[in-house]
Amino acid sequence: MPIQAASRLQYNSRMTDHAWTSRFDRLHEDLSEIFGKRLRSLLAYETHFGVQTGAADPKADAGEDHAHAMVVVETLTYADLVACAAKVSEWTKAKIGTPLLLPHDEFERSLDAFPLEFSAIAEHHVLVAGTDPFDDAKINPRDVRRACETQAKSHLLHLREGFLEARGEPSGVSRLIAASVPSFRTLLVNLARLEGVHARSREALVRHASGALGVPQALVEHVLSVRRPDDVDRSDALHLYTGYLDAVERLTQFLDGWKAQ
Repeated sequence: MPIQAASRLQYNSRMTDHAWTSRFDRLHEDLSEIFGKRLRSLLAYETHFGVQTGAADPKADAGEDHAHAMVVVETLTYADLVACAAKVSEWTKAKIGTPLLLPHDEFERSLDAFPLEFSAIAEHHVLVAGTDPFDDAKINPRDVRRACETQAKSHLLHLREGFLEARGEPSGVSRLIAASVPSFRTLLVNLARLEGVHARSREALVRHASGALGVPQALVEHVLSVRRPDDVDRSDALHLYTGYLDAVERLTQFLDGWKAQ
């Protein structure tokens, strides 16, 4: 899947004004000292990948407090890891997550192994220094579909197993639903990405999922709104679970039959 450069550049232009961008100046200096000319790329990306999902922490949802770095280098040695490890405390204080370090040839060979993760970074990042490794990167839609299918079927098995472990009791089912929502949200984000849809709000995510899976928007919205077991009325827990399970079953069927356009 060729990365959609126009969309990425539009997103990058919005990210350049974020308060955390200045933190990467020091990170760039540190990496330059460690890797020298072997430093090929430094990218900044937000932990939520541009999707506002209604997280419990508004700051985390806005992406203003945390940022991650992806670093592509020519070669990566044990000595490099030791040098970087000595800097992690400083980077953490600057609210930059531990960098994702990759030799360039390993990055190219890993696109098929981590298509969802690299697609997310590709679509929602800022190039801080060097060349953008995603300019020539091509992520195969079949790899994305396969990864989505694996996630969806794993989620389906978890929902069924969790129901049995809860003995089908409303209180346990409420806990199961609440605990599974983050994974479900990620599934819907990846489904949208697979179809080339940039759903950067929960409303857009709900609309896309409802249309793709043929389930009511109210159901998807209800599930995504659950943050804790108490958010599920016990008298409604089994009814909500039934609809939720049906949506995930439809998702696995959708992915089974999905074909790249």
